[in-house]
Amino acid sequence: MSIKMSKRGTILFLLALFLTPFIIMNDYVIIPVAADLYAAFPDHESIVNFILSGPQILGVIGALLCGRMTKTNQKKIIVVAFSVFALTSIFCTAILSPIFMAAMRAVQGVAMGFVNTASVTLLAEVFVDENLRGTYMGIYNAAMAGLGAIMSYAAGILAKNHWTSVFKVYYATIPMLIIFILFLPGNTQSAEEEEVQAASAKSDKKLDGRYWLFIFSLFMFVLTYMVISYMVSVYITENNLGDSSVAGLATSLSTVLSAIMCAIFGFTYGKMKRWIAVPSWIILAIFYALMVIAPSTAMVYIASALMGGAFGNAFSWYYVECTLIVPEDKIGFSVSIVTAVQGLAMGVASYFATTLMKIMHTERITPIFVVLAIISVIGTVYSVVHAYSLRKEQV
Repeated sequence: MSIKMSKRGTILFLLALFLTPFIIMNDYVIIPVAADLYAAFPDHESIVNFILSGPQILGVIGALLCGRMTKTNQKKIIVVAFSVFALTSIFCTAILSPIFMAAMRAVQGVAMGFVNTASVTLLAEVFVDENLRGTYMGIYNAAMAGLGAIMSYAAGILAKNHWTSVFKVYYATIPMLIIFILFLPGNTQSAEEEEVQAASAKSDKKLDGRYWLFIFSLFMFVLTYMVISYMVSVYITENNLGDSSVAGLATSLSTVLSAIMCAIFGFTYGKMKRWIAVPSWIILAIFYALMVIAPSTAMVYIASALMGGAFGNAFSWYYVECTLIVPEDKIGFSVSIVTAVQGLAMGVASYFATTLMKIMHTERITPIFVVLAIISVIGTVYSVVHAYSLRKEQV
């Protein structure tokens, strides 16, 4: 640790830190009522698309801005940004207007980018030991998925009253903010760490084409998965498979399995190394195809669970791999690129889905799953080639 904390202080710090992903998973409150949003604002499809996933794009901007605030106390960033997020979240439906909601969601997105970046930076500053940092980073990702599961399930239950009721989930931000104020430590970055960052920033080494192909595969993986993640309620509605509670449970299953795969990633990675992304792509290909061939409520639950697990597995791998295929002085830059690309892919996922629907001349989401299955097959081939090429280099 870079600062001295008692055992009790460390536990309370970790409790506070592992609550910060609530803001990252804020979309999971709205996902169960995606179909209701399109029905409530039928003449504003583009605005609803933004309400659903646009904040992820603005989160990239927030993250980049936060990354430039290297000398600012990370706790202050978290507290201020989370306060803004809490305010706009609670009052998101104060006026039932798609434009007003989009504006509130835009502010949510920027705040999310600040909190996400500051939280991970704070974790890295406190835990300077590489193994310890990796352990807590895995738990952090698992906590993120676990919070998403709780949030989406709660939203699904609340949505039975009215779709606007899901925003009551955001009331939880008030006690969380108090916890952050009380238990997050102040500035922890040492002068030595600042010198290392400065030296890395001066490097003029360029990344090769293989790296950018790897980044493109990350973009396509997140984009492909997030279609079903965001549009599961639309798929359920158009195939008459249930209501918002089914969508809420399906989303919860996906995030629970994602959390489990993040938690055990150290073990699975030790067994499979760079081949570990292959089964994730295969699972996406199989279940996108099965959801077209045999739609049912049971299939929604099974596909959501296994595809969520596949996402958690590959999500963790991309973050590890991006540090292994670049020079040591480019690791920080590589992680920032992965974070930005991940957010961008999540942000454009709903636009990607509706664009595919227009190209295929269909008003249903199900037919585009064929295209997503094909993309997943291509992703599988890429992952095999990538792993095999690195294996040959190591021989």
